[in-house]
Amino acid sequence: GTPTDYDVVNGAPYQFRSITYILTICGQRTPVTVAAVQSLWSEALKLPGQQYSMQGFFKSCSYGKVEFNPARNIVVEVSLPCTGTA
Repeated sequence: GTPTDYDVVNGAPYQFRSITYILTICGQRTPVTVAAVQSLWSEALKLPGQQYSMQGFFKSCSYGKVEFNPARNIVVEVSLPCTGTA
């Protein structure tokens, strides 16, 4: 059942927000892409055979009280150069 004692914001679902950085450091790229992470975030972008998403996880585990909208959870690539002194 739905818990009755969990009222985040006047009965409306809490809008979870985040920024995920995919780093390239000193020219070394990670094998993870923005599209791959976004497929893990969104129910609509799940890959064939992928059972779960963060969007579904938040909906299920919070009984619909926390909403994980992929449009509010940004994934960006950032390149960090190798400059400076040790």
